Amino acid sequence: MQKSKSDTYPTSHVTCFLSSFANKLLEESIGRSKRSKKKEAEIRLADHLDRYTLIPKSKCQYDSENIEYPSSHVTCFLAPTENELLDKTIVGLNPSKKQEAAKRLTEHLIEFISISELGNATKR
Repeated sequence: MQKSKSDTYPTSHVTCFLSSFANKLLEESIGRSKRSKKKEAEIRLADHLDRYTLIPKSKCQYDSENIEYPSSHVTCFLAPTENELLDKTIVGLNPSKKQEAAKRLTEHLIEFISISELGNATKR
């Protein structure tokens, strides 16, 4: 039996820069889920990669409303499948892997108020 590409794809880590707006949403989310910031970000990023091939440009727009909240960074572990999906989404596009991961994490935080497990998120 031939191995799929995902079987040989490496694990990876990606560090996402979070705007003050995204950081605030993530902090609120971890308050609800009782997970660590890193684990919450990993689940949300994996879920977004599983749900969407690309992010429509219009969906990437959000209003930070000059939130007085610190920006932050979070490093996410990527399993082989998520690493492969993220790599596939940036082919032929301008964003780096870090930028794409940050956009996807922010988009997930905007669109879904909570996520109990991969594939089971609650829309806002």
